[in-house]
Amino acid sequence: MKKIDKNYYFIFIITLIIFIPLISSKYFYGHDSLFHFANVKVISSLFPSVIRSGIANDFGYGIGLFYPFFPHFITNILNNFFDIFISFKIINFLIILLSGIFMYKFTNLIFKDKNISLISSISYITFPYFINDLYVRFAYSEMFIFVLIPIVMMGLYYLFMDNYKKFYLYFCLGLILIVNCHLVLGFYFSFILLGILLFNIRKLDIKKIKALLVASIFIILSSLWFIIPMLEHRSLGIYNVFVKGGMATNSSVYSHALTFRSFFDTSLVDNVYTFIPIITLLLLGIGYYKKKDILDKDKLKVYNCFLIILLILVFVSSKLFFWKSVPNLFLLIQFPWRLEIFIGFFISILMAISIKFFNKKYINLIIMIFIISSITTANNIIYKTNFYTTSKIDKTVSINGVGWNNDYLPLNIINNYSYYENRDKDLIVIKGNNNIKFNIIKDETPYLELDISFKDKYIVIELPRIYYLGYDISLKTDNGIKKIEYSQSDMGFIKVKLEEEGKVIVKYKGTKIANVSKVISILTFVIGMLLYVKFFVKR
Repeated sequence: MKKIDKNYYFIFIITLIIFIPLISSKYFYGHDSLFHFANVKVISSLFPSVIRSGIANDFGYGIGLFYPFFPHFITNILNNFFDIFISFKIINFLIILLSGIFMYKFTNLIFKDKNISLISSISYITFPYFINDLYVRFAYSEMFIFVLIPIVMMGLYYLFMDNYKKFYLYFCLGLILIVNCHLVLGFYFSFILLGILLFNIRKLDIKKIKALLVASIFIILSSLWFIIPMLEHRSLGIYNVFVKGGMATNSSVYSHALTFRSFFDTSLVDNVYTFIPIITLLLLGIGYYKKKDILDKDKLKVYNCFLIILLILVFVSSKLFFWKSVPNLFLLIQFPWRLEIFIGFFISILMAISIKFFNKKYINLIIMIFIISSITTANNIIYKTNFYTTSKIDKTVSINGVGWNNDYLPLNIINNYSYYENRDKDLIVIKGNNNIKFNIIKDETPYLELDISFKDKYIVIELPRIYYLGYDISLKTDNGIKKIEYSQSDMGFIKVKLEEEGKVIVKYKGTKIANVSKVISILTFVIGMLLYVKFFVKR
C-alpha cells in the first residue's frame, strides 16, 4: 500500500483552521449568501427545471437558462440529507481541502519538490482573495473555480508530457465543470490557457494539436445543453444580463478595476480584500532574483511563462487596462478584481520556488514561519467578517434568489418594476370584455393549468409567467388540443391570444434546438467516456 504523503496532513490541518469559524456559526452574511441559499432551497427534484419556482414572486424565473447549475445542484443533493447550512459547510470544506490538494499535486508535477508544493498549496488556500470569496463575498459558484484551475492546468501539463490519458481526463473534466460552475471566469480562463499554448507553441506537434482539437470539441459538445439555450436568449437582446448597461457598463467596470495601492492595502478595497501579503511578495522577489540559480532550463521556461501571465493579469485587472473601450461581452466580469482568482494561483506557484534558495537546515523553519504568517493573515480577514446566526431563509427566497441586479429578468419587467412587484398570480386581460371567466386548476411553477370562458371573438391575456423561450402552451377544447403561440407582453410576461374557450395548459419543455443540444451533450459525454475507456483505461 502506497504511503500517504505527510504534506496532505498539513493541508488538511490548514483547511480545518480556515474552516473553524464556519463550524461555530449558523451561517454568515456574505455579499451573495442569500442568493445562493435561495437558489438551492427552490430546487425540488434531481432533474430541476431551468425555470425556478419560488423566486421572482413565483412567476417562473429562468435562472437555469443563464446561470450554471452545478454548485446549486450538488448542494441541493446534500440538502436532501442534511440541513441547508450544513450542506453548504460540507461543500465549503471540500472546496478548501481539494483546492489545496490539487494545487499541491500540480506544483509537484512541475517542480518535483514537496517543499515548494506545500508552500504553493498553503499560499493558494490562504491567499486573501481566496478567503475573501469564502467569508466576505460568499461567491459560491466562483469558489469552485479554485479547485478546477489546478486540475485543468495539470491536464495541460500532461499534454506537454505526452501523457494523453491524463490530459483528456483532467483537462476535459476540469473545463466542463468550469463551464457548469462559472461561465464568465471560464471565458477569461480560456485566454490564459491560449496564452500558455502560444508561449509553448514550439512544443505543439501535430499529435498535441489534434489532442487539443478533440478535447475542445468534446468540451463544447458536452456543454451545449447549457450554452445553446443561453445563446438563444442572448440573441433576443431583451434580458438584463446581456444588455449593455444592464449589469455593467464600461465606466462601472473601470471603477471596480484595481489601482497600485489595491495590492498593498490590507483594508477593504471596493468592499473586498485585494491585497497580496508582504511575505508572499518578499518570497516572490527572492524567487525572481535567484530563479536562474535554483531552476533548470525546463523549469525556468515554466517560471517565465507563468510570470508573464501573472503580469498580464495584474495589468488587465487594473485601471491601466482599456476597460472604457472593451466590447460588451468582456463587461460580464463586472469587477476586474475577480481576476485575482488567477493572480493568486500563479503568484502562489512563483513565490514558492524561493524555498530552494534557503539553506536546507532552515527550510522547515521558513515553512513554519510562512504557515503561521499565512494563517494569521487569513484569520485577520475572517474575524473582521460580520457573522449572523439567523436561519430565516424562506422569507428571502423570492427577492434574493433573483440576484442583486435582477440579472435574468426581461427589460420590460425592469422598466415596469412596480407592476411586477404588485402583480398577483391571476390572469390579466389585455384585450377583451369583462365577461371573461377563468379558474386556475393547478399552479405549480412553471406548470399552469386553467379553465377559461369568454364571449368575444378572441381575447388577449397575460399569464402569470415571465417570458422565456421554451414554453409549450396548448388549448384543450371539445374539438381536441391545439398549440397556442405566445409572445412577450409590454410588461415582460407571457402573452397569448385565444380564439376559443377551454382549458389552457402551460408547460416548460424547452425549445427544439435546446432539446437537441441536450441529446448531443449526453451522447457526446457517453461516447467520449466509452472511447476513453477503450483507448486508455483498458490499455
